[in-house]
Amino acid sequence: MNILVTGGSGFIGNCFVKLLLNKYPHYHVVNLDKLTYAGNKDNLKDVEHHPRYRFIQGDICDAILVNKIMQEHKIDIIVNFAAESHVDRSILNSDSFVRTDIFGMFVLLEATRKFNVKKFIHISTDEVYGDTMEGSFHEEDRFSPSSPYSASKAAAELLAKSYIRTHKTPVIITRSSNNYGPYQYPEKIIPCFMTKLLQGQKVPLHNPKPVRDWIHVQDNCEAIDFILNNGELGETYNIGGGNEKTNLEVTKIILNSFGFDESYIDNVADRKGQDMRYSINCDKIHQLGWKPRIPFDQGIKETIDWYKQNSWWWQKINKIVIAGANRTGHAGVVLNTLHMIDEHSIVGFLDNNPDVDKVPQIPLLGGTEPLPELNGVEGAIVAVGENNSREKIAQQLKEKGLKLINVIHPNAYLAPGVLVGEGVFIGPGAIINSGTRIGNNVIIGAGTVVDNNVSIGDSVFIGPAAVIDARAKIDPKVFIPTGTRISLDAQVKVGDAL
Repeated sequence: MNILVTGGSGFIGNCFVKLLLNKYPHYHVVNLDKLTYAGNKDNLKDVEHHPRYRFIQGDICDAILVNKIMQEHKIDIIVNFAAESHVDRSILNSDSFVRTDIFGMFVLLEATRKFNVKKFIHISTDEVYGDTMEGSFHEEDRFSPSSPYSASKAAAELLAKSYIRTHKTPVIITRSSNNYGPYQYPEKIIPCFMTKLLQGQKVPLHNPKPVRDWIHVQDNCEAIDFILNNGELGETYNIGGGNEKTNLEVTKIILNSFGFDESYIDNVADRKGQDMRYSINCDKIHQLGWKPRIPFDQGIKETIDWYKQNSWWWQKINKIVIAGANRTGHAGVVLNTLHMIDEHSIVGFLDNNPDVDKVPQIPLLGGTEPLPELNGVEGAIVAVGENNSREKIAQQLKEKGLKLINVIHPNAYLAPGVLVGEGVFIGPGAIINSGTRIGNNVIIGAGTVVDNNVSIGDSVFIGPAAVIDARAKIDPKVFIPTGTRISLDAQVKVGDAL
């Protein structure tokens, strides 16, 4: 049996991948993950060399890649965990949620049809129902999503249901309540509070009153596996833990486990559109034969112990280095953009020139030839304009196990359907139209306009204010000067006069 797990390097996905490999000796698992900020290859470090496991870094929005995987690996089943999933992030910027959660779902549904997949399990959320102060939501209740995140998940479900009815696509949907457990990215309340306390900091409580139902990630994955084997095609199943608690109750449990009192609570501003209570009725899956087995008190204790024992995992999250340090060059532009995005902790610069004119507040850790030890660092961006050097340094960083991050200016616009590789920088005011494919380690300067269905190879440099007309093909390592116009359907090769 060949199973494609999308988003398998994330919190719930990695748990499910391990479950399949441990439980089913005849299953072969392909993990397709884009490795965005919450995707972490360390989550599956224990199985990365497993003979029945294959990791492929890529985007579920990339139909060419998805179809290639389906064909080469003869996929029988798809289990879709891939999603942008944090409510607060969706409020600040909804673009990636629409792109991944909806368009990515379309790509997977089309692949299911085209390659005659036997089952497609789509992982959704109880947040599609919205909140309620009384009773619990059943599977047939109407959607009332409150955030761009939950709206994108609801839209994905509606698309799936249309394929079920129109094309008889073999989809099953699960809607789980709030998960907790090991390997959860520390932006969510439980790991956030645990890691803050482990560093001697207060916990930022937005609102003490909202109620959430909590389920251990292992219970949820066992339920998904149960549905995979016992669920009825075309049906939806709620999966809950039966542990409804207010945010304050959860906070007190964590504080007590660390020996702290409520003076360690930092009351901060509430999020916009806060849902006050999520509650789902799980009779349908219970009657089918599954119930959760991990009590909340046991699960939270085991989770705290895991975070205490695995500081190596969470302490390096979002810590990055910048290769290239000249503050009057591209490194300065990258640094300013990173400060605007405000998602990463910059540990230091890498530059072969010890006297480089760098920002004084950030240390120079060493050169790029050779690279220094970078323990405790998760990712990197190469801020070097010369294409060959940028490609070489990026490869060396990947060999060190670092994740190449993308730095996309908040004022850049990427249309739906744009595919972006890794280690990419896109400057302010850039416009990238639909159908364009951007390779790895590409630099696109401020104000550049890239029309639809352009192909940009790896390690390309496009200077500011360039215009790339539709369907142009830019070969790898091409340098396009400032203000250049590339004509319709042009093919640009290294060495071409521009």
